[in-house]
Amino acid sequence: MDANITFDGPISSSDSSHLTELANLVEGDSNAMVKLQEKPADRGSKDGGIAIAIAVIGLGISAVSTFISTLTYWRSKHEKYSLSVTRGSVTFTADNLSQEELRSLVSLLEAQPPTIPIDVKIRNKDNPQLPTQD
Repeated sequence: MDANITFDGPISSSDSSHLTELANLVEGDSNAMVKLQEKPADRGSKDGGIAIAIAVIGLGISAVSTFISTLTYWRSKHEKYSLSVTRGSVTFTADNLSQEELRSLVSLLEAQPPTIPIDVKIRNKDNPQLPTQD
């Protein structure tokens, strides 16, 4: 199964750095392939591009628990972010969950068909929300 991790809203260079840190954690904790998607640097900029998303490819069903634990660990180190996790009909916010709640939600995620990816949205609580487009 695959997972996609994206930001909901604008991304600062600090957010990009934290996203890269999360990609490294996920890669270290799973046997899945992790690809960091970057927005190219502005023309004339000396800096590289900024990380805007993470694709996790080949996450085994048994690794879902580890993946969610890695997300919640990362989030505990960066409390300015909120994580929303969706897979099929299951959606939850991975903020301040008890171990029992987390185990229950992971079981619900694992019960979804393996062809359905896990989508994770990260929101920086310090940034204003973007206006919705109709």
